[in-house]
Amino acid sequence: MAAQNVSKIYIRGLGLVETSPEHKKDYENECARIRMKMQYHGECHVTKANINRCDGICVGCPFRSAGKFVSIHDTVQTDSALTYADVLPASEAYSPEGVLARKTLREELSRIFAGLTDEERQIIRLVVAGQSERDMAEILGIKRTTLNYRKRQLFARLKSRHPELRDLLLDLISYS
Repeated sequence: MAAQNVSKIYIRGLGLVETSPEHKKDYENECARIRMKMQYHGECHVTKANINRCDGICVGCPFRSAGKFVSIHDTVQTDSALTYADVLPASEAYSPEGVLARKTLREELSRIFAGLTDEERQIIRLVVAGQSERDMAEILGIKRTTLNYRKRQLFARLKSRHPELRDLLLDLISYS
């Protein structure tokens, strides 16, 4: 690089690194964008005197704090080696597999629900809400015998078309 076109930027672990003025400007703008976002969330406390040491990499930065968000990998207390992952109860529901399973089930139920008639969706809503057969028939404006027939047909059709939801449907039927 020519002497007049040399700028320097700070990169943690490397110190000052020579670069072009255009690259320096882009780099500093990106660092400022990240720093302002982190400061907005209360995670960056770099002082004006040390702003030239901000490299936009917040992990491991001495000016970083928990702010509004706490990572599961943060230590519980400053003098402790325990992280939140060590002390939080293990739960299948909050594991990545549990979250994915619930998301997949919700998507499948939404797809199935979209293929039902308005009356069938209403029957399922009323069953899930725990309504009695008498109340369900009154709400739908049909006889109880007609409701029972349509409900049996609906659940039988759902069980035959979606065997993967068999246990869930059996639970719904047993409560109705």
